[in-house]
Amino acid sequence: MFFLPIGDAPNPRGFRPWVMWAVLTLNVAVYLLYTLPLGQIPVDSMDPRLWQLHLPVGLGAVSAWDVLVWERGFRPFAPSLADAFTSMFMHGGLGHLAGNMLFLWIYGDNVEHRLGRLGAVVVYLGTGLAAVAGHAALSPSSPLPMIGASGAVSGLLGVYFVLFPHNQVRAALGLFPFFFRVIHLPARWVLGAYLVLDNLLPVLFGAEGPVAYGAHIGGFVSGAGVAWLVARRGEAQAVSAQAQTPMERVIRALQAGEIDVAAAEGSVVSPEALGALPVSALTPLATALASRGEAARALGALRFALLRGGSDADAARLHLTSGMILLKAGDEGAATQQLLRVTAVAPESAEAEAARRLLPELLGARGGR
Repeated sequence: MFFLPIGDAPNPRGFRPWVMWAVLTLNVAVYLLYTLPLGQIPVDSMDPRLWQLHLPVGLGAVSAWDVLVWERGFRPFAPSLADAFTSMFMHGGLGHLAGNMLFLWIYGDNVEHRLGRLGAVVVYLGTGLAAVAGHAALSPSSPLPMIGASGAVSGLLGVYFVLFPHNQVRAALGLFPFFFRVIHLPARWVLGAYLVLDNLLPVLFGAEGPVAYGAHIGGFVSGAGVAWLVARRGEAQAVSAQAQTPMERVIRALQAGEIDVAAAEGSVVSPEALGALPVSALTPLATALASRGEAARALGALRFALLRGGSDADAARLHLTSGMILLKAGDEGAATQQLLRVTAVAPESAEAEAARRLLPELLGARGGR
């Protein structure tokens, strides 16, 4: 019987996980450019590198790839930070590569979408290093090199486990040639089974073999820890946002350049409070409010800003914005009065030039009635 995850749901629509695609491409490129060709090149049993690296001989032909693995794979017996990084992109065979890349393909897009491009890079490499540390902790004196993306991919699985508790995994289940079906299971069931059945239990029962259980556990746990911190930060930000007044949220959105968000928050703020904003922030906000059907609130805020006083340039900008809002609302008479005031308070300004371009048509329309 076999059980093979083949997809997950839901996935972010229209999102391209460039980081995960780049990681996948790099791993495949290393396999095609190094693993395959070097694996076909035999190394003489008297090559001094075999003795310098303490590479066991006499167990069969040694290839140039075997030598590279011993040179650049991570060995707890002789740890190196550079080897810790290079080992993440080396694989022992096609099956080893395919399994890791399948899991990267299934789970990586959601993680990258949630953490962002830079966050995905940092977490992938960081949990990969944590995986190396986990392997070294369980096998501190091992002279054998560890290679593969399994630890870093396990880190992504740990992130996924925490941040996507309600997602489903699509898996192929079968017993060839008797039956085959595709089933859907909660993602946490599948990932929990991977951690406990495939890694923790073998360690507890002293299983031996080529699998770096410590790397898988270290990567998964570190990824879950990072995700827990991300989730806690998100909760704290949500609580902070709820604790802010609507006006505070308007100001914060304006500072971030998010005019539409500011307009949405400003739809429950009084015109008088909005009118206290700097003119440079109020005028685009008023325009956005009017476009949301809040023209009366926008015009009220502009009137309060005019009553507050200020420079002629500010007054011209406020009158022009009021005129444009009134014009879009179909009140040509009131719009004309606002535009005329622009030309009166600051006749040499850019706002006055904009008003003059509109006034002839408006005055002509009024005169023809």
